Amino acid sequence: MKYITFVALLIAQVCFSQVGINTTDPGALLDINSETQGVLMPRVELVITTQALPVVNPKGDPLEDGTLVYNTTTVNDVRPGFYYWLTDRWVRLSSEPQFLQFTSITLPFPSSANNDVDFLLDGVNYTYNVFRIEHSGADLGGIIGGVHGRILYIYNGDPTNDLKLLAGGNSASNPENQFSLQGDVILKPGNAIIVFYDGIYLDRWTVARSDN
Repeated sequence: MKYITFVALLIAQVCFSQVGINTTDPGALLDINSETQGVLMPRVELVITTQALPVVNPKGDPLEDGTLVYNTTTVNDVRPGFYYWLTDRWVRLSSEPQFLQFTSITLPFPSSANNDVDFLLDGVNYTYNVFRIEHSGADLGGIIGGVHGRILYIYNGDPTNDLKLLAGGNSASNPENQFSLQGDVILKPGNAIIVFYDGIYLDRWTVARSDN
């Protein structure tokens, strides 16, 4: 009796194609078609914008830029909403202006205590959510440096006294008490100023609008 052995060769082949859900004609790598249902992104509980965890890269590498999640918790500087990862932090997706509003701030009277004044978000002292007025003897100052595109709206609510923003080149000001402005700005009582930080060309705060 003769035995004939058949050898089956299994050939693995990787195929690349578009994926269509509820459509037979996908127009992109992933095409989802529905008139009544949405898509749920991964829902996570972020801790702080500068920490990737609990989200991880399955390859063990740092998170890829553009990683998108929906945060469900309110803690530190994160709120419920969509966040994407960029370089070293989570960035919130929002169509609403993002701003910090500080009211009823009392500045310390100049004294030997030299207390600094921190303007905080929810009382959490994170450097990207705070600007500090350094107190050095009788000197009260402002902000050195900034992030490109950041905007500050400053209003002088004092009924009688001027608010003076000292430029970085003003020799009468201590370095830690200087704004990176092109020149000193005096804000009269009841007036406001809008400044934005140009981190590409000038590396300083630039006046965009002033009531003076």
